[in-house]
Amino acid sequence: MFSSIKHSWISDHHDWEDVCSVSAGVLIVLSPLAAGSAATPSVAISAGLAGITITVMVMLQLMMLRRWEELLKLACGVWVVVAPLLMQYDGTLRLLHFVLGGTVVFLSVLEFWQDRSCQLDS
Repeated sequence: MFSSIKHSWISDHHDWEDVCSVSAGVLIVLSPLAAGSAATPSVAISAGLAGITITVMVMLQLMMLRRWEELLKLACGVWVVVAPLLMQYDGTLRLLHFVLGGTVVFLSVLEFWQDRSCQLDS
């Protein structure tokens, strides 16, 4: 019985994954506020665009799952993780972006795994 529960958790798509992805996207948009004046305009724009894109891609996935939506969400998650290194900012904002971007990347990879056997419109 335990193995079937474990297998189901890994292989089946769950609503909580979408809720977490949308929440992470919204938090990424709001994250420059946590840094206050330390966040430069370029960092705020980068976080805003990535967060909005993640949120919109999740909403599109809820309507009709397509592979490119998942790929774009994954790319945005990777960007959020890499941006602090490339744009050289640190502190709370850096930590937030590592955690939130990592969450988006993890959920994207998990959803790719779960949807591997589904017929998707490319």
